[in-house]
Amino acid sequence: MARWNDDDLGALDRARELEITSLDENGTPRSYRTIWGVRVGGDYYVRSVNGTSGRWYQGAHTRNEGRIQALDNELDVSFADIGENDDVQPRIDEAYQEKYDYSPDSLRMITSSTARPATLKVMPR
Repeated sequence: MARWNDDDLGALDRARELEITSLDENGTPRSYRTIWGVRVGGDYYVRSVNGTSGRWYQGAHTRNEGRIQALDNELDVSFADIGENDDVQPRIDEAYQEKYDYSPDSLRMITSSTARPATLKVMPR
């Protein structure tokens, strides 16, 4: 499994907002969507505020490949599902709370019972 290098993981961590897209059946990027993501240790996670019905999430979940734009970086990535009851979920919630405490309403949405099942681990590819 590929691991993040310090520069790319740092760029993801510093970015307040990311642009994310999944790839269609032909490997072509779909439309980018603005999302939030967080670093937990040496890993990076994203969630869909619309839960598993979110369009970008469905594409990422189906193909497990996409791209992320963060600051000046565009990165090819793969996605892995994180179960709603996985041990890392509370740490992901805490990371979101620390990083996005300036936006309480949005923070409630990204740490909600709707968003939590739509958590993906993002890995370089």
